[in-house]
Amino acid sequence: MLLYSYKFCILLSELKNNNFYKYILTNESINYINNNYIPGVDSKPNYYEIALRELPNWFNSNNVNTNGAYVCSCGYWYTVPPCGYPTTIGNCPKCGEQIGGTGHMPVIGEYHMRIFKDQQNIDNINYNFYTYNGFKYMIFDDFKVFCQDKLKSNEIKGIYSIDYDLFINETKEVRKLSTISYRLLNFIIYSCIHFSNILGFLTEQQVEKFIPPFTTSFQIIEEDWNLLKKALFDKEIQNPQIFLNVIIPELLELIKQYENFETIEKRNEFEEKINTLVDKIYKKKKNSRI
Repeated sequence: MLLYSYKFCILLSELKNNNFYKYILTNESINYINNNYIPGVDSKPNYYEIALRELPNWFNSNNVNTNGAYVCSCGYWYTVPPCGYPTTIGNCPKCGEQIGGTGHMPVIGEYHMRIFKDQQNIDNINYNFYTYNGFKYMIFDDFKVFCQDKLKSNEIKGIYSIDYDLFINETKEVRKLSTISYRLLNFIIYSCIHFSNILGFLTEQQVEKFIPPFTTSFQIIEEDWNLLKKALFDKEIQNPQIFLNVIIPELLELIKQYENFETIEKRNEFEEKINTLVDKIYKKKKNSRI
């Protein structure tokens, strides 16, 4: 793992053309990180989007008459078992606002609400008794409408420090990147950050802002490596080292074409080309054992 992390950094730093990744390995590192839309890193999470994606599966796999789904004002969703009515107040792990409640009464928040599967779900539990305090609730179909103006782009320049659980999530969607493309690009950028720190171009304090809390850059590239291996294995590619050896020459040619990613369009164009390249190498696998 570390050998390929180091190999990428050496190859990128030795490219004759100035390219985005080469700058990460210089004293311009922090400026290039903060002023570019970086390929292969997560956008700032939109918790309403996550709730819309995950709640249907939860509704279909749980007893919605004895277990409740709630959404914080920031969009983060959580559950209240075993009866669906809160008895404890806590703080949202994403925004810090109060969630939960006491005496079966949820705390009041601007958009803190309970989400029901459908009207039948509400009727089955006689929910009307706890609307007198003004607490919001709605069925999931109405929640989808409510979320429409909450689903604005969260694109930011630089790297947003996401939660570790989200970082290692194998089913998440990062724009239009395939899992292999995402983990490959993520492995490369964090390898550059790791060695830029070792070389003294990035401080420990700067690196901490780019990684999930309570982790290290080494741990992140190790996780990327393991998840890349798993994604390749799922595609019946048994040897990640051989896959990387095959893809690296063409990957470097693509990287040479981009001195920066100052626009979302340029970043997306590059990621699309990476997807195409990964797919091309995968198709080669069908004709030879990798």
